[in-house]
Amino acid sequence: MNRAYVNHLSTHIAEHGTAAVERDLLQLARYVRRHGVAVEAAALMVDRASPQIVRQRAFAVVCSALTKLADGPTGELALAS
Repeated sequence: MNRAYVNHLSTHIAEHGTAAVERDLLQLARYVRRHGVAVEAAALMVDRASPQIVRQRAFAVVCSALTKLADGPTGELALAS
């Protein structure tokens, strides 16, 4: 997972909504859960029953947490498998 990908995903969500990127959001949620950051927000982000605005705001929280994680010792996000 790298910053360019997250930025691209952000743009795509802004233009098309979270429903257009369900698979990507699930992958992102697995990544943050593995790293123990923004776990609650990740759950909301992938909850299809949640309103669109809630999912988008949860995505923003996840992105913020990833930025803080990336600004750690390595400075780059590891590729999610």
